[in-house]
Amino acid sequence: MAAPHGYERRFHDLKDGKISAVHCGDQSQPIKLVFLHANGFNGLSYRYILSQLPIHSVALDLRGHGFSALPIPSEPLTNFNIFRDDVIEFIARYVDGPILLGGHSLGGAVALMINQVRRENIKAALILDPPTLPSYLRPIFRIPAFNRLLMEHFSFAKKARSRNSIFPSADYLFNHYSRKRLFKYFVPD
Repeated sequence: MAAPHGYERRFHDLKDGKISAVHCGDQSQPIKLVFLHANGFNGLSYRYILSQLPIHSVALDLRGHGFSALPIPSEPLTNFNIFRDDVIEFIARYVDGPILLGGHSLGGAVALMINQVRRENIKAALILDPPTLPSYLRPIFRIPAFNRLLMEHFSFAKKARSRNSIFPSADYLFNHYSRKRLFKYFVPD
C-alpha cells in the first residue's frame, strides 16, 4: 500500500522477529540506500527526504523504535552491537550488491560500525552527527558513580532525564513538539 510522498511501510523477517522498514523512492528498483535513524526517532521521520531521491531507499526502525517487533534486552545497553547485527542481517537477507549506507546520530554510529566490519557491502557511507567518544573516555561512562554525577550536576543530563516518555495522545505529542524552536521550520509531515 503506497502512501503519499512515495513511501510504503513493510515488515521483514529477522531471526529474532520482524523489522519495520519504510521503503521510499523508486521501489521497482533494487534497494540502493539503507538509512538508520537517530535515537527516539524512527524510519518514518526521514520519509520526506528519502522519497525525493531517484533511488529505492529504505529507512529501518531499529530495535525498540517505531514498528519493529524485535525483543528489547532487559539489561541496559553498553554498546550498539545489537542494532549493528540487526542491520547486517537485514542487508544480508534483503539487499543485493553494494549499497549506500546512511545514518543520523545513533544511526550514524551504527552505520559507522557496519562500515568497519562489512565494508564489502558498502559503496559509500553518509554519517550525520554520530555520538562517538574517544576510546580513552569510554570506560568512565560505564562507572555508575560517574553517571550519577552527570545527572546531578550537568544541565543537559538533567534535561534529558526530565523528558516525557508517555503522552496522552498523538495529537498532544504533535502539538507539544511543533511549538518547539527546533521544529519551527519542519513541514507537518
